[in-house]
Amino acid sequence: MEISGSAARMVAVAFEQLQRAPVVAEYNRRPTTEKAEFMMAYAAYVMWLIMVSTSNTQEPKEVHDVVTAIHEAFRKCDWYRPGLFERVWDSMQDILPRMQGGRYTGILIPLVHVIEAANRAGCKLQHTNDLKVTMDSVLIMTDILSAVAETPRKKWWQFWR
Repeated sequence: MEISGSAARMVAVAFEQLQRAPVVAEYNRRPTTEKAEFMMAYAAYVMWLIMVSTSNTQEPKEVHDVVTAIHEAFRKCDWYRPGLFERVWDSMQDILPRMQGGRYTGILIPLVHVIEAANRAGCKLQHTNDLKVTMDSVLIMTDILSAVAETPRKKWWQFWR
């Protein structure tokens, strides 16, 4: 499959997000039985963020091409499990559009929803208590939107619908 320059750029953005220090640290902290599942969950989250971000600036076919290119790139990773990743991806697309801040604090913590979506798809992930990766799951929203918009630090709420 030949991919466009835009899709190739988003594949690079996806892998940059997966290599962030808090994500790598969380992966390393996880028991062996959870490592692949955690990376698939976080990768599906990143792919979902890119899909939502690009859908605000590109045509549906281009968005589909970007998501397909990222998915194909993920297939080559050691942590990728055919079938399970697709179930996690489907679950993310169902749950993440409805994520909301906590009932008592109003704070949106995407990583909680990401882990819940993965567990609903058949994973057995424990929630993390590491503040760095939890906060990073919020910060990557802005970073991905900036990469998609090609402008530094675009305000994410200008795109989120």
